[in-house]
Amino acid sequence: MPTGRLDEVESLVGTWTLRALLRPQAFRTISYRKNWEDEDVLRAVCFEHLIGRDISESELKKQLSLQLKKFEASPARREGVSFRDVERLAGMIGLSESEKEILIFSILLGDEGALSRATSHIGDLTINRLFEELSVILKLKPPQVQKAFQREEPLCSSGLLQLNRRSSMRISQRLEPLDGLSRALLDPNENIESMLSLYFDKAPAPRLSRSDGHQRKVAQLQIHTSRRT
Repeated sequence: MPTGRLDEVESLVGTWTLRALLRPQAFRTISYRKNWEDEDVLRAVCFEHLIGRDISESELKKQLSLQLKKFEASPARREGVSFRDVERLAGMIGLSESEKEILIFSILLGDEGALSRATSHIGDLTINRLFEELSVILKLKPPQVQKAFQREEPLCSSGLLQLNRRSSMRISQRLEPLDGLSRALLDPNENIESMLSLYFDKAPAPRLSRSDGHQRKVAQLQIHTSRRT
């Protein structure tokens, strides 16, 4: 890890910011500058020493790549209040590991200016390009990203995250978390259940017994069998 002072959110933001900056379009954009101007982005990746410095394209890419290796050598821990609440939320809604990662990214994208500006350098993206970029930044397989954004999957069907499907847009414009979700997850004084109660009704306790479950499986089997015949 570049420093011993980064918390789990800072470490995650730093890793994602570096991956975004090293994407071809983003790197071409930032390498046009003779001097770095975005101090917040540099601080997010522990590169304060590059602020205002004239640096060559090859040296910049080398330093960003080496820094990314340092961040990835000590992966961000999924600890702290924010991540615990995400885990609880994932259990309530039934999110997959990929969906959890995309949700965390979307929330931090709207809360962390450095990450948002770094991804903005990638430029406007079609939906397919969005999936491609997210798979690289989050280190997920492309089919996992595509599946997560299907309308019937929990992440989108629950309303936790909306995908703006208009023509080419920046990443931060395409991903729209549920209003109030960021505050509920990132603020330790907020209660995730209280926030969700504004949007979701708590399901009643199940009344089915084991025999009911068996009968239901039998009925489903009969339905599938009749369809094949």
